[in-house]
Amino acid sequence: MGTDNQTWVREFILLGLSSAWDTQVSLFVLFSITYLVTVLGNFLIVLLIGLDSRLHTPMYFFLTNLSVVDVSYATSIVPQMLVHLLAEHKAIPHVSCAAQLFFSLGLGGIEFVLLAVMAYDRYVAVCDPLRYSVIMHGGLCSGLAIASWVSGSVNSLMQTAITFQLPMCTNKFIDHISCELLAVVRLACVDTSSNEVAIMVSSIVLLMTPFCLVLLSYVQIVSTILKIQSTEGRKKAFQTCASHLTVVVLCYGMAIVTYIQPRSGPSVLQEKLISLFYAILTPMLNPMIYSLRNKEVKGAWQKLLWKLSGFTSKLRLTGRENQTWMSEFILLGLSSCWETQISLFILFLAVYLVTVLANFLLLLLIRLDSRLNTPMYFFLGVLSLVDISYSNSTVPQMLVHFLSARKSIPFSSCVLQLHVSLALGGSEFFLLGAMAYDRYVAVCHPLYYTAIMHRGLCLGLAAGCLVAGFINSLMETIITFRLPLCRNVINHFTCETLAVVRLACVDISFNMLMVAISGFLVIVLPCFFVLFSYGHIVAAVLRIRSTQGCSKAFGTCASHLTVVCMCFGATLFTYLGPRSAFSVEEEKMVALFYAVVAPMLNPLIYSLRNKDVIAAFWKVLEKFRDKELSFPIPPHQSLLSPAHSTHRQFFQGIMGNQTSVTEFLLLGFLLSRRTQLLLSGLFSLFYAVTLLGNGVILGLISLDSRLHTPMYFFLAHLAIVDISYASNNVPKMLANLLNKRKTISFVPCIIQTFLYMAFVHTECLILVMMSYDRYVAICHPLRYSVIMSWRVCTVLAITSWMFGFLLALVHVVLILRLPFCGPREINHFFCEILSVLKLACADTRLNQVVIFAACVFILLGPLCLVLVSYTRILSAILRIPSGEGRRKAFSTCSSHLCVVGLFFGSAIVMYMAPKSRHPEEQQKVLSLFYTFNPMLNPLIYSLRNAEVKGALRRVSWKQRSM
Repeated sequence: MGTDNQTWVREFILLGLSSAWDTQVSLFVLFSITYLVTVLGNFLIVLLIGLDSRLHTPMYFFLTNLSVVDVSYATSIVPQMLVHLLAEHKAIPHVSCAAQLFFSLGLGGIEFVLLAVMAYDRYVAVCDPLRYSVIMHGGLCSGLAIASWVSGSVNSLMQTAITFQLPMCTNKFIDHISCELLAVVRLACVDTSSNEVAIMVSSIVLLMTPFCLVLLSYVQIVSTILKIQSTEGRKKAFQTCASHLTVVVLCYGMAIVTYIQPRSGPSVLQEKLISLFYAILTPMLNPMIYSLRNKEVKGAWQKLLWKLSGFTSKLRLTGRENQTWMSEFILLGLSSCWETQISLFILFLAVYLVTVLANFLLLLLIRLDSRLNTPMYFFLGVLSLVDISYSNSTVPQMLVHFLSARKSIPFSSCVLQLHVSLALGGSEFFLLGAMAYDRYVAVCHPLYYTAIMHRGLCLGLAAGCLVAGFINSLMETIITFRLPLCRNVINHFTCETLAVVRLACVDISFNMLMVAISGFLVIVLPCFFVLFSYGHIVAAVLRIRSTQGCSKAFGTCASHLTVVCMCFGATLFTYLGPRSAFSVEEEKMVALFYAVVAPMLNPLIYSLRNKDVIAAFWKVLEKFRDKELSFPIPPHQSLLSPAHSTHRQFFQGIMGNQTSVTEFLLLGFLLSRRTQLLLSGLFSLFYAVTLLGNGVILGLISLDSRLHTPMYFFLAHLAIVDISYASNNVPKMLANLLNKRKTISFVPCIIQTFLYMAFVHTECLILVMMSYDRYVAICHPLRYSVIMSWRVCTVLAITSWMFGFLLALVHVVLILRLPFCGPREINHFFCEILSVLKLACADTRLNQVVIFAACVFILLGPLCLVLVSYTRILSAILRIPSGEGRRKAFSTCSSHLCVVGLFFGSAIVMYMAPKSRHPEEQQKVLSLFYTFNPMLNPLIYSLRNAEVKGALRRVSWKQRSM
């Protein structure tokens, strides 16, 4: 009956708690505070358990899992609710609603099972204390925790699947604060009796069954406690269970009232209030209950506080003998070699000038062009000011020290530098979060954009970001410089927090704790907010039907997303990584990237990847030209005519021809016959050199036993991939250059696309393996043969090939589902995946999203790993005292670094650059360069590698002697 009226519901409207604006603002403030307390409280519980060895017991292991579940559960509901409290259009996409229902149900079920497991732990501790450590061993605890997560997730998956199979018809108003199970089921226009039965069965399995186990455990516990003769013993036994029992009553009570009570019970409003209590208050109360009612947790917290209060006495007792008043500090910097310092001075001076000039020009463009007077560019202007200020707080002092013999900084200047750099860094992270919210409103609520992002809100957000950054910095600076400092030599190029804290002659555990908490609040929380915003943005973009619309929506976020990855990645690695994971030199390298390079890259990213900024730049140039001269068209616009004609042919083909396509026509390069013959000879020569060069590399590695090492094992695989890649594309291209009919059948075209993607992905992963091999060889030379065993090398190589072909198979499967009914002209010289997708008669958004995701994981992900490897390699090389040793270490990496630059550079330009800047003809040239890139690899490895040249001379000598 319901199917006759059923229409596809793309989004739901959450009615929430109230429609009154004043009430919504009050609730926003209240729930924001509650959410922050929830996150902070559970984070502190996890931190205390991790820091205090006395809490490394099964009970606190399960409590850690419970805290993680509480934070995750609150995060799955509260941020969306907070956004809706300030938004007029309280919509949630269909996919996001299903995801929210799945996560909230899954995490709720996990919590109930975890509470039953914790009850069993208390039962063993009270009823069988002598065998507690034997019964509750590590394997059993891990197994119980994993079972809790799996059971909750499986139940949630089943409930979500059967719920969203229901026809929702035209009713899309959910009378709830979130996509709650019962509220969604009520939207169905068919009988939901089976769903209600499934909910009841699920509630019995995941609520009543664990609840019965909890009751059974506590019956046994109470009977055991009553047998204890002493009052003190009974009190102590009860205290071990009091916190858990309180949490059990809260969680199970609310859940049973919500899901087990009869439908004629509470009203919808009462049901919303009960769910609100369970979703918001319970995760906040759990850490409070365990901290206020648990002596061990309070003892661990008092131990940390005692470290803070004991600093004064330690200063008097232990620090006074060694402590002297520090009137100045000595900054060791990056290197003590004079030649290196001169080179670094020139490099960083150029970078600093580019930073200041680029950010100043960006500010000037925003000020002069009225089209850039929007919230997005307002925040970008503030970001540029922050970047300029941040560079000025660090770089000039560093440049002076490069040319000075005495690299000192006064105490007051060091304090000021630390405060300003921390404040500006924190402000930048909050600004990136505000910019993510701006992009979320622009993409998800475009009709309300001007109403929501009004001038007052933008000014308030910018001021709030700066104030929050400076308040956090003030606290960090105070607790850092109140330490007694026994040394004045800072092993850094600036007064950085961790470098200054290491100078203390007392315990710095409390400072490290404060750094971790500050990093969580300033870095992790904005990062979560950015991820939450982009989750909604991606869901909104996927609902756009036109490919052009998707591309435009993604283009508005690409620059911001690049800056976010760069800033948050470097900072998370610097401040939240394990302290034992990298040395001080490596920490300096990462901090140098963030302090010097990032402020320079931000304006470049926003100018090179943003058409509005580029147009404003041309407009400003036009104003400064002589009025009698006409303003020339930029080069990237003069190449658009082929693309436009191709699009016209595409739409004409769709409208006029709906037959199946059995073959494609490769347009290639539209050149004269004579030029094609010339290119045919040239490309034939390149192809022969590619085969010969890689064949020689394979032959040398096979014949010379001194090249039987992991490095050349991976190089052999790289040569095989290069030969295969070239053989997949070049022969067909050569044939088309000599033939008038440049056709390719459908099946060979798909096979060519598959092999092209497979070999590209494999080469990318093999280059990562080679960078890891170089990292082990330089950073751990004594253990190189143990770490890079032949078994490990074989597994890494097989993994690269397997993942490369599997990912290519995903692309091909997604292509095969598309209909090709009209146009058959591929504007390329081979079946390149993006060119093939343009011929499809259906929506290709899914394919483009998968391609973009693959580029992130198979290009940017491996590129980040390569950069991390070479950061560690560079820091290790700089620690080598002799110049000859440094030169030799660099030479072992130079060939691989050249190949990495060629491969990743051309691939990123091809697939991740904005489409408006690379027309099809220009992209064909880039693809051509990438096609003959395999010719350069053997040349690089033979000309820049002494071992390969030595092997070649030995083989040549053997041939002459024979």
